[in-house]
Amino acid sequence: MANILYVWELGGGYGHIGKIFYIGRYLEQQGHRVSYPVRDLPRAHALNPHQNQLLQAPLFLRRGVPLPMALNYSDVLLRCGFADPTALGGLIRGWRQLFELAKPDVVLFDHAPAAMLAATTLGIPGFNIGTGFTVPQHDLDPMPSLQPWKQIDHQALQQKDSAVLQSINQVLGSFKLEPWQRVNQLFSSSSSLLLAWPEIDHYPARGGDDYLGPVLESQDGRVIDAWAGSPLPRIFIYLSATYKPGRRLFNLLRGQPYCILTHMRDNATPGADVVQQDNLYLSARPLDLNQVMPHVDLVITHGGQTTTALTLLSGKPMLLLPQHLEQAILSYRLRQQGLATSLWAPNDETDWIRIVKSALDNPVIKNNLANFRQRYQTYDSAQTASSVVQTINNIL
Repeated sequence: MANILYVWELGGGYGHIGKIFYIGRYLEQQGHRVSYPVRDLPRAHALNPHQNQLLQAPLFLRRGVPLPMALNYSDVLLRCGFADPTALGGLIRGWRQLFELAKPDVVLFDHAPAAMLAATTLGIPGFNIGTGFTVPQHDLDPMPSLQPWKQIDHQALQQKDSAVLQSINQVLGSFKLEPWQRVNQLFSSSSSLLLAWPEIDHYPARGGDDYLGPVLESQDGRVIDAWAGSPLPRIFIYLSATYKPGRRLFNLLRGQPYCILTHMRDNATPGADVVQQDNLYLSARPLDLNQVMPHVDLVITHGGQTTTALTLLSGKPMLLLPQHLEQAILSYRLRQQGLATSLWAPNDETDWIRIVKSALDNPVIKNNLANFRQRYQTYDSAQTASSVVQTINNIL
């Protein structure tokens, strides 16, 4: 059997960890040895404390003020070490050292562009596996825009590609390798496994039939019975504790005829396991979304891939409050298709009560969600994982 590295380099939240462990279990059941170099080692351990093959991934630690939204995926790379050939060279050498020690037969890349480049310099085969955002459309030159809500100048996109390509070629030259002609060679150097549906692809123009579907793993947990049995409209809120508008949202909803269940990600001081405050239930631990969805009337979340896909498959309305570009694109796409309500950058004047009521009772969205659910009623995430494993086995 094979020695496989499943790498997670960029991004946050539970989605990356859940996905790699879900597919990793299928690979392990086939007899493969799977190790997991991950970005967030403490969180990965907390969610899977029995996994002994966890490693710390080499990282680029970006410092400085927040930047405007990236124009294209090359612009994303420039913020993650690809702007500075010296920094990128150090990052690549770190990944090469890990690969040389682990001696993998194949590497699976979950949002891991520097790891992809390092594997390419060593000739190690790999699969770029993930969502529409992390497996970008790479058949265009330059890399396409990541801001579908406005026109981006072609030259501006080309400049981002050129800056990344310059750094990549300097690193390739240090290993006596031939320079690349286009930045999208980074993505064509590995096979792609696109874990998405067309409706939630961040690149709507991609087309084709390469969509395997999302991995809909759910965290171990439970649903709060008192919330699930409430006669009031039940709202599930999954937001980051760092999301400042969330505080005002909670305070306003507590005075309304709703029953609210919430888990706040990144809450440094969660306190007791479950805290009840009037009609608000706060869970310190992640909740099992498969148990939550049958009871929920509205989901309020940032727009992470797994939570969004599970909610769509359940046919339940969503209010999406994106925090960053990946979530903003998905929120925009779902709003354009009439599948969700979304709000970018709320402020102290935001009428949360009106927005929540509208998201709960929008008949057009409810009808579109019913059609979506009908379209994917036979979807099975386990079959997607099995297809991924079979594809990897065929290569091995």
